[in-house]
Order: sequence, then structure tokens, then C-alpha cells
Amino acid sequence: MKERYARRKWSQVLLLAGMVLGLLVMTKTAYAASSVSPKYIDASWVKTGSGYAKRDVTNWTLYVKNSRGVQRKISSSAGTTVAIGDIVYYYECNSGGRINSYNLKTGVKRKICAPAKLHNFLGYYKGYVYYSVGEYYRETLKTYKQNVKTGKRIRIYSLNGAGDARQYKNYMAVMNVRGDPGPTTLRIYNLSTGKVVKTISCCTAVKIIKGMIYYSVYSRSGNTYIQKIYRCSLNGSNAKKLATIKGSNLMVGLERTCVYYVITSGRIMKYYYSSKKAVASSSSAYTKSRIRNVLY
Repeated sequence: MKERYARRKWSQVLLLAGMVLGLLVMTKTAYAASSVSPKYIDASWVKTGSGYAKRDVTNWTLYVKNSRGVQRKISSSAGTTVAIGDIVYYYECNSGGRINSYNLKTGVKRKICAPAKLHNFLGYYKGYVYYSVGEYYRETLKTYKQNVKTGKRIRIYSLNGAGDARQYKNYMAVMNVRGDPGPTTLRIYNLSTGKVVKTISCCTAVKIIKGMIYYSVYSRSGNTYIQKIYRCSLNGSNAKKLATIKGSNLMVGLERTCVYYVITSGRIMKYYYSSKKAVASSSSAYTKSRIRNVLY
């Protein structure tokens, strides 16, 4: 009798230990999933979770494709779009503007929020979507983060005026709203601490590549637009000037090894940081009609 009782107690202990271990694994997995960098969805198919997504940057159409290769159009007016695993979050520009999610596994579309005067969807971090609201030509934009499950939203005063953003892990590079195109303020924001770690004035473009932030700073001499290209760490430190270019406008395309820009003749040039030489560009990604769409 004692032996049978001991075996039963030991089985209960093992069962309880297994349940605790399983809970720990689930919690760790969920935390890891919420901490990864969102994947920005643009012109090419991007693998995310169990499927794929792409967004046509010329007509704002958003497509998804499941693991069986079945393709579906889920929006004809998708602005900023990011994916975390199987969940695709996107700015639906029609119907007054709202932020939706789409589950690649289940095929379920869900409205996350539809705040009045939604200006732009900025990013996603640990269960919150970030966005700005307001009419930028009449008022200072207000920035919020909103819990995707509870709907609770919190004002982020340090990011007033946010127009566009790019994110990597727990850092977000936020550009103030501006003319089209025009220099504005860039703020590097730590999503974990809720603090701005660096502010840069007269910025015209920003891009995060392989965990480094690339940005351009503008000055003008007569009819010549002078832009200095920099690279820095995610927290804004270790800034290094990579190039100084002179173009006919403010439109630039930032890449890891080079920068694209437009000269007076209308030709697009490609300047290499390492050799400090510029050549005429033959890249189909940077045409005169599309360079504005790939600034970020």
C-alpha cells in the first residue's frame, strides 16, 4: 500500500513539473516572438511565419500567400505594413483609416483600431501598435501606442509630430512629418525605456540596415542641395560620416555600401562610400519615378 501511494505521489510530482516546464517554455516563446524585429513588407515577397506577404508600393495593394502557395489580395490601400510571425499588421488607408491585422495561418482579418484622423502606422512592439494622429497642416501630430488585445492606448509626448518610422528590435527611427520632400527632425527612440536617445535636425531620409541606422543631413548652397550621409548604432552612438553628395533635389536612396541621388540633368547617380566615387546608376530599384518611394 505504501509503495503504491509513493508511486502515485511521484507521478503527481512529475506531472506538475511537466506542466510548469511547459508553461515556462510557452512564456519564453511568446516573449521571444514579441521581441523580434518586425519585417517591413514592400515590393518583394517576404517570408514571415508560415507564409509570405508583399505590398506593391506603386498602387498600395497588399498580397499574402500561405504555405500551400495560395495567393490572396487582402487590401487595395495598404500603407505601412509589418509582419511578426504569422500576423501581418497594416495601415488600411480607405474608410477613414484604420490599423488591421491578418493571420496567415487562419486567414482571419481583424480591425485593431480606427482612431479619428489617423495619420500613419509607425510600428509594433510587444503587443502594442504605434501610430500618429492629426491633420499635420493644421496641428501637431500626436503619437500613441495601443494594446492590440485590450485596446488601451497611451500618449507618447516625446514623439509629437511623428510622420514616418522604421524599427529594428527595440529601437525606432522616427521622422517628423514634413513637406514632400523636405528636411525634418529625426528622433531615435528606445521602445523598451520609452525615451528618445538622439535627435537629429535637417534630416531628409533614414534607413535601418543590418542593425545600423543610415541617415542624411541637409544643407544648401545656392541651387545645390548638399547632403551628408551618416551611419550610427541603434542607440545613436558611434556616428560616422560616409559621404557628402551634391544633388538637384532632396531625394536620396540609402543603402549599406552606397547612396543614390539625382543630379541636375535628371540622371540618378550611385555614390560608393568606400571608393568615394560616383557612377551613373543602372539599378531598376531606383528610377526617377520610384526613388521617392524607397527613401525609407
